[in-house]
Amino acid sequence: MADEVLIKDLTLRQVQQRFVCDGVIRTGTPQTNDRALSPVAVAFAKQQGVADPYVAPTTQQLFDFVNFYVDWYRSGPGSSDPKASVLWHNAARVRFNIETKLNPRSDRDDHGNRFNQRTIGPVPFTRKVAGVIESNGMQ
Repeated sequence: MADEVLIKDLTLRQVQQRFVCDGVIRTGTPQTNDRALSPVAVAFAKQQGVADPYVAPTTQQLFDFVNFYVDWYRSGPGSSDPKASVLWHNAARVRFNIETKLNPRSDRDDHGNRFNQRTIGPVPFTRKVAGVIESNGMQ
């Protein structure tokens, strides 16, 4: 594709303005995230200055959202929800299974780009992700 854009060539702001997790998933099933059903996600996006609550988050934003969610239902606007106690207690126990993708292949794609050059290298990638995990005490 001539108009192909690699994520590694975009800023975080560009990624979070262009790619909203809404639309059609791989199976072809329509998917719409109803913002009215998740006021906590809408409030978090507003606090973060993110264009939409359903953009791809950074690892830090993912961790921050869980804390925001806990506070929202424990003592914030969601505390009057009949299920608030269950919601914040469950969220406080969340654990993460972070799966990352790098392609080590050195052959070329249909555009002549080497697969292993479509993302940043494994060492800076690992340092960045592990640094966020460690700085949040999530290792």
